[in-house]
Amino acid sequence: DVAIYEDHAYVLDYGWGLTVLGLWYSFRDIPFYQWAFSSVEDAVANGITQGFPDELYHPDWECRRDQMAAFIARAMAGGDENVPDYTGEGQVFEDVPWDHWAWKYIMYCWDHGVVQGYIGGDDLRYYGPDSIVKRDQMAVFIARAKGWVTVTDDMTQAGDLFLDVLAGFWAGTAIEACVNNGVVKGYPDDFYRPYYPVTRDQMAVFVDRAFLSP
Repeated sequence: DVAIYEDHAYVLDYGWGLTVLGLWYSFRDIPFYQWAFSSVEDAVANGITQGFPDELYHPDWECRRDQMAAFIARAMAGGDENVPDYTGEGQVFEDVPWDHWAWKYIMYCWDHGVVQGYIGGDDLRYYGPDSIVKRDQMAVFIARAKGWVTVTDDMTQAGDLFLDVLAGFWAGTAIEACVNNGVVKGYPDDFYRPYYPVTRDQMAVFVDRAFLSP
């Protein structure tokens, strides 16, 4: 038998005794057995993610840079309601106008030294809000947000970390900080895969480990 109560689903198995399984809690596409279930739920409970208007979380979708800023700003501030409106002067990034949905999150990250953007061929500063976040970049964002590194640090000072992150790697210092603080572990084959895109379930896990887990 299956019973649905509000946003939960329970399966009652009477054949082997009473077994109650909560199939999902906040999102129907994040069941209790999904590998990132607890991290996604922690992110919801702490005002770091709300999912999409279709009431799904879409764990396999690749995380964009505007979404990343929202995750990290909320985590740093202690929830969405604590992220203030940006009151600085002018528009910092040419591709992030004041009416962009992630404006205040991106500017919060800018103000706290988490993101710098890049200078385009026209000598103007851009953020690339629609660009996909890679695993090397995410380590840098997390490490800066936690204060383990700063925007002025030389990120090439770490030694060999993984088979694909050797001494001198551009984000090595940040990846090393994330490893030492239990945020990332790499893959069982001893590769980190720095250029793989970060999916939304991975994003929740990184943020949970960095900001929410004791």
